[in-house]
Amino acid sequence: MARIQGTRRKAMTAVAVAGSGFAVALGIATAGAGVAAADSQQNIITQLGNGATNLQNQLGTAGTNLQNQLGTGGTNLQNQVGTAGTNVQNRLGTAGTNLQNQVGTAGTNVQKRTGAAVSGVAKAIGKAFGG
Repeated sequence: MARIQGTRRKAMTAVAVAGSGFAVALGIATAGAGVAAADSQQNIITQLGNGATNLQNQLGTAGTNLQNQLGTGGTNLQNQVGTAGTNVQNRLGTAGTNLQNQVGTAGTNVQKRTGAAVSGVAKAIGKAFGG
């Protein structure tokens, strides 16, 4: 009977040792899986962070480009409107000068014709009265 009890103890010890080994192996496997899962989550978070940073950079660059283009467009518009205004002033000035010249010439012509007509009338009156 002592032998049976000794064999049972050995069997129980062997089961306990094997069970402990299995538990340790299972724990290591679980820990490894946990680390792998944590690395995977960290990679996802890193990738999301990098994607958000890239998006911010791209939006910032697009905003800067838009400001530059709008500024250039505004400057070009100011230059063109200023040039158009100058051209209008020059043309109106030329037209005004031409109008003054034409009115002056017409006035001079009227004075000459009126003078000639009055002179002709005076001569005719003089001839009528014996002159």
